[in-house]
Amino acid sequence: MATPTVLYSSVNASVTTSGETVTVSFQGGQIGNFTTLDLLIDRASITSDGDGSFRMNGSVSVDDSTTVPVRIVTVSGSPINASMPKIKKHSGPTETMPGALILYSLSPEALLTAANKSHGQSVTVQTPIQLILYGVPDSQ
Repeated sequence: MATPTVLYSSVNASVTTSGETVTVSFQGGQIGNFTTLDLLIDRASITSDGDGSFRMNGSVSVDDSTTVPVRIVTVSGSPINASMPKIKKHSGPTETMPGALILYSLSPEALLTAANKSHGQSVTVQTPIQLILYGVPDSQ
């Protein structure tokens, strides 16, 4: 599995619309893999998606001095999803989640934003990868 820095720097996605058809072009690291990462979640950005899951902004610690901004979503019914309302109420602007279990995926939200700007032209997708947060180690 590629490190977060390699994955984020090597992924390129673009979309082009033609009528009601959207073509997604994707080049980069392998996605769809589970891994564990140290996450920092922006508590103020935690919002419900209206279907029982949550969306939020955060960052991944790459090393002691470098973080990569990410979009994070939870899975309805998971223990971490059930914890999000409590996490949002904790004090301080961020929540640290060391060793969080995540799955890399393309961000439907980012793809849609780019598609809405396409009007027949290829548009680069900004922040094309999202992290699906499944949980943290039992000791958390």
